[in-house]
Amino acid sequence: MVYRPNGDGSFSKPEMVNIPTDNGSLSKPETETEEKSSTRKVVEAAVTVVGTVVAVAGMVAWGVSLFSSEAESSDEGKQMKRPGENGYIERAVFESDPKGYFQNHRQNKR
Repeated sequence: MVYRPNGDGSFSKPEMVNIPTDNGSLSKPETETEEKSSTRKVVEAAVTVVGTVVAVAGMVAWGVSLFSSEAESSDEGKQMKRPGENGYIERAVFESDPKGYFQNHRQNKR
């Protein structure tokens, strides 16, 4: 489309013009055909469907990860630094009797 200037500084309505191609022939003005329009609608619908599927799959994966992380969050086998000493102790052992741990720790230091 070409805007042609009017004498008063404004521009006229756009006009469709033929554009010369590399081989010297004139191309037809580009207009959206009915075929392009229907193709565009199909592509837009496909993109919408694919986007929805990806979003749903992501939500399902996120939900599954929540359940799997809850199952793994038990304290079995987890370790912690020994309070007041070097090394590690199983968290379940310490949490079952912290008072006894510190009593034994003080007795062994003497």
